[in-house]
Amino acid sequence: MKSKIYLVVFNLFSFVAKADVGGDPGFPGEDDPGAPAPIDDWIVPMFIIGIILLFYYYKKYQKAEVINPQKKVD
Repeated sequence: MKSKIYLVVFNLFSFVAKADVGGDPGFPGEDDPGAPAPIDDWIVPMFIIGIILLFYYYKKYQKAEVINPQKKVD
């Protein structure tokens, strides 16, 4: 086990990351019509979907409790 850990650690130390020195790719969405929408465009719809799912699962939980209530022991 130790040898595997040493192998992984030494491989990570020997890994060299190099930056691409090519031309400036620019910002996504400037000239590329296929670029994905920024995350800011998705915050409100995901919040609304989250609220809808919250109510759905809460109602489902309430129905399950009405059908099969669990006895609480103090």
